[in-house]
Amino acid sequence: MKISVVIPTLNSEKNIGKCLESFNAQTFPPYEIIVVDGKSADSTTEIVEGFDNAKILICEKSGPGPARNLGVEKATGDLIFFSDSDCIADKEVLEHHLKVYKSRTDIDGVMGSIHNWNSKNKVSEFVQKEIMASQWLRSLRPDGTVKYFHTGTYNFSIYRIKFLKWKFKEDPLLSEDTELSIRVSNELRIIFEPRARVFHRHPSTVKELFKQRKKYGELFPKLLKYSNDTSFANDTLRFSALRFLKFPEDYLEKAILKDNRLLCKGCKIKNCKINSLNLGKEGISDKYLCRVVCLAFASGILKQRNGLEFNWD
Repeated sequence: MKISVVIPTLNSEKNIGKCLESFNAQTFPPYEIIVVDGKSADSTTEIVEGFDNAKILICEKSGPGPARNLGVEKATGDLIFFSDSDCIADKEVLEHHLKVYKSRTDIDGVMGSIHNWNSKNKVSEFVQKEIMASQWLRSLRPDGTVKYFHTGTYNFSIYRIKFLKWKFKEDPLLSEDTELSIRVSNELRIIFEPRARVFHRHPSTVKELFKQRKKYGELFPKLLKYSNDTSFANDTLRFSALRFLKFPEDYLEKAILKDNRLLCKGCKIKNCKINSLNLGKEGISDKYLCRVVCLAFASGILKQRNGLEFNWD
């Protein structure tokens, strides 16, 4: 079977070179590498053009969903392997994916494990623990198939013909990987292969974590138009943050700008209760980072509702 690697990019000059080098070093070489660029303003495209086996496409639409769809449409491999430009693939990742397909004729796709690429600190390790809990505890069924693969989109493969039936939605205000994984959860059989490893650049500072989760919050309202809150494990921060959508706008604004303790209303997790008017800088702990994530989700939701831009640092 031939494997086409599809990588969306946008202003990725710091990472795309190392990413492509890792796919050039595979024990089972990819049939082709397709990089789909969203009109980068830096040297991303020039770096990609320096790799003989990488083909670059320019996507006219905004967002990773359209970019990935375009890459698959132009691909000619039997299998599509999705990754991101801020990832480094273990040299055996494609080989492990291929072995699963050869041994299991009853599956449609494979999700590999995600690991921390950048320097390990409390923030990046917090993100890594979230990913591991999702992949190993919340998404994994007893038979080894997964309910949702959205945490593994950087390390995910599927038969091309199967993907073309479903595709990512192309709304730039939608968390397209989460939406797709929910949509196909009862339709496709996807195996988790933890030996297939990809290393992802997680947020490594509190400010980076806030910015990332604020963006997730902005995408929540549109995501719930295609799914519902039962699609999320009820012991996760993401599920807990969905309650912010039901907060009156003036209450949510007050909770963000004046009294962060108000964010805890209705929370069922309760292990990181905010106890100060304004979330200041504290010693970094999992409890503190949970509080930062909740404030970020709420800020993203408020921005989507009334355009208020709250930047916390």
